[in-house]
Amino acid sequence: MAYNTVLEVHEVFEKTLKMKTQKEKVEFLRSQDKNSLAVRDICQAAHDDRVQFLLPKGPVPYTVCDGSPPSTLLRKHKDLTYFVKKGMGEKMPAYKREGIFIAMLESIHPKDAEIMVNVINKKTPAKGINKTIVQKAWPELGIK
Repeated sequence: MAYNTVLEVHEVFEKTLKMKTQKEKVEFLRSQDKNSLAVRDICQAAHDDRVQFLLPKGPVPYTVCDGSPPSTLLRKHKDLTYFVKKGMGEKMPAYKREGIFIAMLESIHPKDAEIMVNVINKKTPAKGINKTIVQKAWPELGIK
């Protein structure tokens, strides 16, 4: 009996990187959307100009999680609402919002933490996941 394994966000991006054509990447990302809204949300946050972060740009001072992370980006991606304009954290003091972000980074896989640092800096979350691929994978997002 085969089970559909839900991949972690960094695993989805690593598999996507190995694909040769844009069409393969788009189809694979769409197939992952059924298992993980995190992949779609992260791609949108990185490439959609309407998403504006309330966190400082640049490197983030956090301690990389050693060993087995207590959480995953699949669970923690919902916290994105604390870090964006018009989100739940907009009226929160900056130090508290930044503390929540650092705590999130320290509780997830180091590769997923790198992805999140790229996202808040409006860089592609991972190699091979450019704006065109995101637009084709999820045209309903309306990314321009």
